Amino acid sequence: RVGWNVFDFLLVAVSFVAQVTFISSGRVLRILRVLRAFRTLRSISALQSLQRIAEALFAAIPDIVNILLFLCIVMFIFAVVGVNLFGEDLPEYFGSLGLTMRSLFVLLTQDGWVTSYDALVAAGLQDIGGIYYGMFITVGAFMIMNIIVGVIVNHLQANYQEVKELNILKKMDLNKVAAVQGEIKTVDIGDVPSSLWRRQVPVEKPDFSKVSLSALENYFLIISSIEKNLAEYKRLRDILDKTAICIQHSNT
Repeated sequence: RVGWNVFDFLLVAVSFVAQVTFISSGRVLRILRVLRAFRTLRSISALQSLQRIAEALFAAIPDIVNILLFLCIVMFIFAVVGVNLFGEDLPEYFGSLGLTMRSLFVLLTQDGWVTSYDALVAAGLQDIGGIYYGMFITVGAFMIMNIIVGVIVNHLQANYQEVKELNILKKMDLNKVAAVQGEIKTVDIGDVPSSLWRRQVPVEKPDFSKVSLSALENYFLIISSIEKNLAEYKRLRDILDKTAICIQHSNT
């Protein structure tokens, strides 16, 4: 049960119901005919790139809702301040909390706010009005809106990273299946020509920019010490094996 398949089914079902004459004759159900225009959204399920964008937007909705709630709190604070500062002089813009919230929303869109600011200038409140407008535009229009954009971009990057990791896992699983089925034959390392392994590219290229030269030297020293210890262990094991054989022969 893929969500995109359910989405396609709902769109097709709405389109089918809207074409039934005796059902779509009512005024309320005529809206279903308008919903047929949403059939174009089926293209989202056909293109993986659009699916990633839509999934990122849906995943960002909880964070966006929290940011919008914070924006409402900020707007309420500025609305209370605006009513106390400009309510008596400009009641058409700041006469109540509702009117002030509407003026702040217009200010948030950064379109059409010049009219209310001209009224502040005409009332001789250009100084305090400029500070008030500047603070709200900085906090609301710039900072909070940019935070929303940043949240969407982060979710989009996380979605692309998840898809990339899934593709890598799929390739690894395919290689394992091929090896089990005998499609990949293992050979000795000496039988592999150098021209073959020199062309191989790792699945993920490690970043060695943060590795210092001293750390790399210590790593090779550790590897060399391990090799020496393994060689000494093999030599001692051979001596113990010979000793055990000699003891067995002497007992017999």
